This record gives sequence, C-alpha cells and structure tokens, in this order.
Amino acid sequence: MFPEPETLFDDYATRPVALPENEQTIARHLTNQDLNRNPPAGLSPEATRTWPNTVPTEVAAGGHTLTGRELVRWKYRRFMQDYLACVQGVDDAVGTVLDYLETSGLAENTIVIYTTDNGWYMGELGLYDKRFMYEPGLRVPLLASGPGVAAGITPEAFVANIDLAPTFLDLAGLPVPESMQGRSLVPLLRGERPADWRTSVYYRYYHDPGHHNTRAHVGVRTATHKLTHYWKQDAWELFDLAADPHEQRNMLHGDAAARSPEVATLFADLEAELGRLRTLYADDNRYADPTTWPKGGVDGDGTDRTPLGVQSIAAAMALAGHRGPAVSGTASAPRRSRWPTTGGRASARRPAPARDTHSAGPARPMRR
Repeated sequence: MFPEPETLFDDYATRPVALPENEQTIARHLTNQDLNRNPPAGLSPEATRTWPNTVPTEVAAGGHTLTGRELVRWKYRRFMQDYLACVQGVDDAVGTVLDYLETSGLAENTIVIYTTDNGWYMGELGLYDKRFMYEPGLRVPLLASGPGVAAGITPEAFVANIDLAPTFLDLAGLPVPESMQGRSLVPLLRGERPADWRTSVYYRYYHDPGHHNTRAHVGVRTATHKLTHYWKQDAWELFDLAADPHEQRNMLHGDAAARSPEVATLFADLEAELGRLRTLYADDNRYADPTTWPKGGVDGDGTDRTPLGVQSIAAAMALAGHRGPAVSGTASAPRRSRWPTTGGRASARRPAPARDTHSAGPARPMRR
C-alpha cells in the first residue's frame, strides 16, 4: 500500500483560476492506457481503437466495482506502482554505472551528479505530471558524489538549473562565461555557503495553455513564501510555506485577506523581488507571445549558425565568443567517497528552475 498524500482530494478552494481547469488529475484524466489496463474481450475494432484513451469511470477489482473515491484511490495506487517500477529501472541503471566506476578505478577521480529537469506530482494536489510551480513540481532531485564532495550533507541553500553548466565547467577547471546566469555549486558541494548566495529563486512557464491545459505563470520562492502570477488571467497566489507547506490557503483569496495590511506588505515585497529577478535574468517577455517564438524552439532551428565541428569544450567556447573569467576553487579534496553511501554524498533538496522550464520536485531516495 502507498500512503495517500494529504491533498489527493484537493478541491482547489482558494486557487480557483488555473488548478480547476488543469487536465493532469489522478481522478479525472488518467486514461486506460495511462493505467496500463488491457481492453476487455469482444470490443468492436472502433471501440478497441478508442478504449486506450478513455478515462474509466468504474473499475472491477477484488470482486467489487469501484467508483467515486475508491476508484480514485485505485488509480493512485496503480499510478504509483508504474511510477516506482520506472524509478527502479533508473536506480538499477545508475547502480550499474557506479559499479563500473568502482571496478575500473575511475571513481577515484570522477564526480557523479544525478538530477533531472523537473519534479513530479505523485498525487499531491490530486495531480500527476509536472509544470505547475507548486512544491512537488518545483523541487528537483540533485545528488552529488566524488572527490571534493563533502560527505553526508544536505545543503539548505537555493540552487537552480542555470547553476549546472557553471558547476560542470568549474569542476573541469574551465572558465565560466560571463553570459551564464547561474553560479558554480562547488562551494556548496564542499559544505560551504558563500555570504552572497541567492535567497530566492525564479520560475516561469510560458505555454498557455500548455500540456494538460496548464496556464502560463511566473513566480518567486523564498525560504518561507511563494508568489505566483498567472499573468494572462491576472491572478495571483501567495503562500506561507512555513505555515501551509501543502499550499492549500492562497493568502490573496477573498476580499478580507487582500485588505490585510500584513498580507499587502508581504505581497508588495515579493512582487518587488519578482521584478528584481526578472531584471536580473533579462526576462523581457520575449517569449510570452507564442507567435513570436523562434522556429524550432527557443534556441531556433540552427539554420543561422555555422557548425563548429568536433572541438574541445574550451575551443568551442572560444569560437563561440565566450571569454568569461575562470572561476577559482575547483573541488579537489583528497578524500574519496562513494555515493550514495553515508559518506561522500551531497543532496540539495531545493533546486528550482530559474528560466522557462517546467521543473522541479522533492529529492527521492535511491536504492544504491
């Protein structure tokens, strides 16, 4: 049995703009194909064709016909079985790589970093999939192991996906171009936290409607609060994450809440921080209108670029015109440790996307 999240039957009471119209709920949107069900015998060819994409409204299981909340619970359990089977496959593959590094002697001078592009909803807020800025989707797993990585630490500092490229370059002893907006995570991997490290993270999702009818939104998260703006609906959500970690009470919902001086001050502060980050990351709304998107995606289709051929990283960066200064302090401590045993593993549980991406989720344990 899988413990049900407290918000599996969330009614979205104080978040009436985007959540009620989303199409990634456990209850209403998992299809027969999503649930890995086999079609019943005797269906016509047309019914057989459409059956996989049909959402079941009742299911026979254990000698009972499940409907309503019991059906939702059954769907949740089925979804979790498939999800964890997938994670087990990833876990086994990571273990194979780690075993090879160990037996080949490469573990002595190899840093392993495990992460992904987004988090994942596993029934929280009644959802599956990703995209929304709520905590399960915003938080991304990030694990690191190897020489120079402090053993058994879980840094509390905010990191973002824009930090990965600077980190890889720093670890390789290469210069970090000034054009990169992120920062090397090497100090955090050593167990240090620079005094000027960020205290908030920026998120933006451009598509509207995006996959599963997700609405475009932008937001900022601090250590204690989160402000999200669905700009096409001109709707805001504000959460006190310390008092309301499951994001059930939008502090801006209702006239009384909006008129509260305390809430008004908090909103103004977070809105100002959102604006500061937007300026910092040069987010000038260039991708807010889909008709202006570059052909082939946000990076274009490549037809306006001359191929560089096979180059070293340093040579490719030089040819591309990057001349950023080298970042001092590559991790090189002599103590060796193997992830993910109790030593030599850094786990950052708060990374979040800083530009247009649908990311993030809490770090999940791994077997090996």
